[in-house]
Amino acid sequence: LESGKNLEDAIRIVAREPGRLATDDGKQAVAEAYLLSGHLAGQTTLEKCMRIMKDTAEETPGKLAAIQVLNMLMQLNNDQLAQALVPQLKFFTGIAKKSKEKDRKKRRPHGMFSVRATDAEVTQFVAAICELMDKWGKHYANAPPSSSLQSIAKARQELLAEGAKLPPTPAAYRYLEPG
Repeated sequence: LESGKNLEDAIRIVAREPGRLATDDGKQAVAEAYLLSGHLAGQTTLEKCMRIMKDTAEETPGKLAAIQVLNMLMQLNNDQLAQALVPQLKFFTGIAKKSKEKDRKKRRPHGMFSVRATDAEVTQFVAAICELMDKWGKHYANAPPSSSLQSIAKARQELLAEGAKLPPTPAAYRYLEPG
């Protein structure tokens, strides 16, 4: 329980101070807390990051930091976070689908931003989710057919088929590291 609390605290710190994720020390602190959290690390991370993303009081840089944490930890502990993400794919694909909307009001994920959030901030958040779905959808396309991780690849394919604006190449990522 204590290690899960430490992980939540580490995520909360980088959401409040997103610049910490740009430092090796900041990345290492989050990764160590994740690795020390054992079998609950993936679920704990996903739940905390989703709470941050859904919090209307959370500023956009904190929401982007939560997405960057998911990206950074996705493969650790035998893809534990990716396994936890699979049942929540609808949340992520729902946001990514907002990228295809022409009407600015329809582009705003419902109940996730304060009225003070600008259209540019909402666009940044949606783009970062699109990058997350693109990157990990491509990555898990090579997972065994029986693996639940294939669901992430299928979700990416469905987003493309529905016209979501996923980045054309990893080099076009603006919020996540392509590697």
